Amino acid sequence: MIAPGKCTVAELRDVSLAYRSRRGVVEAVSHVSLTLAAGRFMCIVGPSGSGKSSLANIVAGVLVPTSGECVVSHGGPHTIGYMMQEQALLPWRDVIENVALPLELAGVKSAARGEQSRAALRQVGLDPASYGARRIDELSGGERRRVSLAAALVSNPTLLVLDEPCGELDWVTKQEMQLLVQDFGCSPDRSVMAVTHDLAEAAFMADEIHLVIRGRLATTVVVDAPRPRPPAWRESDGFRQCVHRLEDAWIAHIK
Repeated sequence: MIAPGKCTVAELRDVSLAYRSRRGVVEAVSHVSLTLAAGRFMCIVGPSGSGKSSLANIVAGVLVPTSGECVVSHGGPHTIGYMMQEQALLPWRDVIENVALPLELAGVKSAARGEQSRAALRQVGLDPASYGARRIDELSGGERRRVSLAAALVSNPTLLVLDEPCGELDWVTKQEMQLLVQDFGCSPDRSVMAVTHDLAEAAFMADEIHLVIRGRLATTVVVDAPRPRPPAWRESDGFRQCVHRLEDAWIAHIK
């Protein structure tokens, strides 16, 4: 077991990311430095197009920064579990086969893939006997999110990178997903980096929240409340103060 906060799991060191477009060179991320410690839940918030997903992609190893470096430490070959913003589920595969895909790509044997995939489905509240053989087009939006989360969890990663894990869901399903995602960040052996544009969601789930505006780190808010947090914590003064601090910083930096 890792002592919470004692080990650095992921570190962005003066990271920038630029790409060419018809408008010229666009800097999606500009000189961002962040450190995620073991057992911590970090949220990245900010407006659309602010570089949030780019930061998630860099930490997940999908993108390579133009300058600076991203260092992910601790763990074996399955250190990172990644849930993309756009659902990357394959419609020609059933639910079990979708959840098992990361294990298949890692060369895990078929029998073990099935066992681990069923266990991951149970973790996200889906019965493998009822859902395992279903096709993706037979699932609701909330069920698809859960399958995507199961695929991120299936290799028991030490780092979860989640891009809008609760996005585009109805109010009730979103509350359920927030509780589920928060629970998976409560292990001292796991750290979470989640991207969201929802300030209340970030305040409910995270230990630390980093506001990114136009690719730059604008402010950081530390949430001084133990996790897991019950739904009633959303009515607390601490919750409201955290959201208001983020709102004020957001408004101040976009003027």
